[in-house]
Amino acid sequence: MDFRVGTLAVRRAWTRLELTGPKTPPASALSPSSPKTLGRLRARWESLVGNGVDPLDLRETWLFPSTKDPSQPLNPHSLAHALRKIVVRVDLPPIRPHDLRHTFASMLLAEGAPPEVVAARLGHARPSITLDIYRHLLAREKEAWTFDPEDLAVGARPQA
Repeated sequence: MDFRVGTLAVRRAWTRLELTGPKTPPASALSPSSPKTLGRLRARWESLVGNGVDPLDLRETWLFPSTKDPSQPLNPHSLAHALRKIVVRVDLPPIRPHDLRHTFASMLLAEGAPPEVVAARLGHARPSITLDIYRHLLAREKEAWTFDPEDLAVGARPQA
């Protein structure tokens, strides 16, 4: 993880029980992050440095380390397992971790974020990929975009 003010960059990923880089170059690009998230990451970084960890060594530290061996990443199934427990506890229908990604993208689009921004946040190689997946969310928005040429007329319009 590269840690810079206001941004995060993904350098490596743990998928299908193997270490990989991000799937596409845009997925590894710097991505704006919320101040709260960055604050938590900064606090974790400061705690590790305060406990004697060399800041240069933190470039190879996992953001989500294994509880059994911090030199290894958290098992990718751990999040799904924890999410299943939470969903049962609060009596919701089943939710997969990938559903959270779709919710994030849907909420950005619903708030009016341009597809290019959403594509960048999701690491899609092209905005067209994002549009192909989320086009149905934009259909309602398109219906609201109307134009009545009569609105250009100056003065009172005759009644029919």
